[in-house]
Amino acid sequence: MISISHRYADFSSLGPDGAPEDLIPLEKAEDQKVHAFEEGYQAGWADADKNHAIEQKSIDGEFLHSLRDLSFTYQEALSRITRSLNSLFGQMMTTLLPQTVNVSMRAQIIEQLVALAASQTSGSISIRVSDSHLHLLEDRKRCVDPTYLT
Repeated sequence: MISISHRYADFSSLGPDGAPEDLIPLEKAEDQKVHAFEEGYQAGWADADKNHAIEQKSIDGEFLHSLRDLSFTYQEALSRITRSLNSLFGQMMTTLLPQTVNVSMRAQIIEQLVALAASQTSGSISIRVSDSHLHLLEDRKRCVDPTYLT
């Protein structure tokens, strides 16, 4: 529908007694608009900052969880390898030296071989981080068991 309000006189600026009311000056109206815009702008930035902080905490939590999983997985794999080597060395000793070496000597040889294998497999995992993100890792390093991080 087409509006026909332009054909009639505007009485909205008149008070109840019919006298013209003071309209808000143009400058004051503009100041109010600018003030409302600034408040909305600041509220937007505050909301974005809050959301960024929440997201950063979530990322930190996921990162720490991943580091803990990584260290646990490494230790678990190392212990499984050591157990597997123990049985492998036992089978090798019974196959290679069945009659020539007694049982206690085989157990001592197996123990030394397992200790040697464990000393050779205890390595470290390196996590490479760019210089710009190094401070993030250093801040989170205190939250992980230091025996896994060197």
